[in-house]
Amino acid sequence: MKKIIAVLLIIAICLAVASCMPNLQKYAVRFADEKIDVSLADLRNEEYLAFLNKIEVFSTKLTTEVYSSVGEGRNFCISPVSVYMALALACECSDGETRQEILDAVGVTYEEVSAFSKYLYAFRNREYKYLDEFDKENIAGHENLANSIWINDGSIYDPACVNKLASNYNCDVFSASFRNGTAQKMINQYIEYKSHGVISGGVEFSKETFFSIINVFHMQEVWNSLGKHLTLTLEYYQFENFDGDTTKTQLLKGNYVNGRVYEDENFSSFFVETAHGYRLHFIVPNESTKLIDVFNQENISKVLSIEDYGYVDEENLQLHHTRVYFPEFTTSYSGNIGSILSEKFEINSLFDAEKCNFSPLIQGSNAYCNGIVHKCLLKVDSHGIEGAAITSISASTSPSPSEYENVYHDFIIDKSFGFVLTDSYGTILFSGVISTLD
Repeated sequence: MKKIIAVLLIIAICLAVASCMPNLQKYAVRFADEKIDVSLADLRNEEYLAFLNKIEVFSTKLTTEVYSSVGEGRNFCISPVSVYMALALACECSDGETRQEILDAVGVTYEEVSAFSKYLYAFRNREYKYLDEFDKENIAGHENLANSIWINDGSIYDPACVNKLASNYNCDVFSASFRNGTAQKMINQYIEYKSHGVISGGVEFSKETFFSIINVFHMQEVWNSLGKHLTLTLEYYQFENFDGDTTKTQLLKGNYVNGRVYEDENFSSFFVETAHGYRLHFIVPNESTKLIDVFNQENISKVLSIEDYGYVDEENLQLHHTRVYFPEFTTSYSGNIGSILSEKFEINSLFDAEKCNFSPLIQGSNAYCNGIVHKCLLKVDSHGIEGAAITSISASTSPSPSEYENVYHDFIIDKSFGFVLTDSYGTILFSGVISTLD
């Protein structure tokens, strides 16, 4: 992850969602702070880099565990940064055992999450531009990460927690009814908008939902700074599939990159690099090895830690350059990763109705998480890379026993009325009548 610091950083200050989606204004409790006060010096800070290394360990383990759950022979992709940001928001909204288990699972401290999540957010919101032959400015690539929390209409939330979410995590906070379906409708519109249409909703919520944490991540990048496509090979290759069958296909010809293929006992690895320093690493099993045996946490970490790919050969006075031929592909994932986080990362109280503690955000609720939905799609073609992911952590109350029917009522005040306002101890603070509305 240290290598990304060298990339030219252009932090895009994200405007409030309301300026782009006016229909969300009426549901806003607090929009995220627009100013992201993060400098390049902050991103080079040793403590922040150590934090990123911890996130990398979490990410490689999560990748391995999701792959294991998906099963051998199936395509999949996830976005660990999306999962992390959702868990960071859950950490801020929780306390006690619930918070500590999240921190232990990711391998960070609360102080690190509180201090550095906005750094990560800033780096995940940027764009690259170039001038074409007509001096017209074009966007060559971008990343957008959006955090939001949706609280059920009528729930009493802690303003201090809401303000911290907005300032430390650049999180928009909304209030809408899960009971009548408004929240679900607005959240799915929000997801579709923030993912640039790559993920078109499909997230469902129960009527008992108290609140939902939503992270959306979208990125689009080109291979060349002027947006030129990679070329395909003229010849066709027989791509060997998991089951031994082959698929006849042309391959993309990547740009030459300094270095040579890394050769391990059981796999080979190299990468293609985009216009702005993004790297798509490949881990390819040797003939006698299965992919599931080499695509694991240890080897992913090993590959990501390689700093010298043997570009300079002092002995033979050679400079080595490698070009990767690779197929175009689209892969996706949609599933509940709650069980993975519970069984493999020991996040348990979050899913326990008796132990879950969301008191920093909502006092007096018995809400608990009944699942963590993750949806992801990645497309790699001759133009570049586009990916989007969403992570949803929803907190609900326990549903009524199956033998009971849920009945909902509306109490409509449409005539003159009296009122009494009391505090939590029953002390009357304000009282009066409204006979006529102005």
